[in-house]
Amino acid sequence: MKSLIEKNAARIIITTLIALVTIGIVTGIGVPYNVDNYDPGHSPLEIGDPNY
Repeated sequence: MKSLIEKNAARIIITTLIALVTIGIVTGIGVPYNVDNYDPGHSPLEIGDPNY
């Protein structure tokens, strides 16, 4: 029984971490730069984010 509880707790923690990372990537949280003037085939110009 204890092993089952530990497995379920580990699954909940891992699932929560994956969800938080995914939400952070999608919303751009924690990115100190904005991409400005992106042209395909060229490197993007990164400018500082004043809201960071």
